[in-house]
Amino acid sequence: MKLVAQWCTSILDKCGVGPLLRPAVRCIREQGNYLARIPSLLSRKSTIENYFGHHASRKLHLGAADKILAGWLNSDLEPGLSKCIFLDATKTFPFPDASLDYVFCEHFVEHIDPEGAAVCFCEVFPCPKQGGVFRIATPNLQKYTNFFQIR
Repeated sequence: MKLVAQWCTSILDKCGVGPLLRPAVRCIREQGNYLARIPSLLSRKSTIENYFGHHASRKLHLGAADKILAGWLNSDLEPGLSKCIFLDATKTFPFPDASLDYVFCEHFVEHIDPEGAAVCFCEVFPCPKQGGVFRIATPNLQKYTNFFQIR
C-alpha cells in the first residue's frame, strides 16, 4: 500500500498537482474527527425527543465518555458509543429551559478551558426544572466557584 501511495505521489508531483493536493489531504485528515461527528449530530434531535418521551425524570450526563449511566441522557464531545449523544458543552445546548431534573458531570469540567466552563454553566443553569439539581464532581471546584456568583 505504501508503494502505491508513493507511486501516486510521484505522478501527482510530476504533473504539478501534488503541492496543491497535500494541504487538502492534510485538512481532511485533521478534520476526520469532526466529520465522524456528523451522524451523531444528525440523530441527536430524535434521540433527545425519544429520551424525553420515555423518561419522566430527565437526567443529563455531561462528558460521559465511556461511563454510560443507565436511565440518563449521556453526552460527550466524542460520542464513541451509540448510547451517547454528541454535545459540545462549550456551545449552545439543544434543551428547552426547565426541561431537565438533573444535570451531572464528573471529572469533566477541568478538561475544558475556563471560558468554556463558564459557557457550559451558563447553558446548564436554565435547563433544570424548579428544584432541579446540577451536580459537579471535579478535583478543584474552588477554581470554578466564581462562575456561580450572581452578576
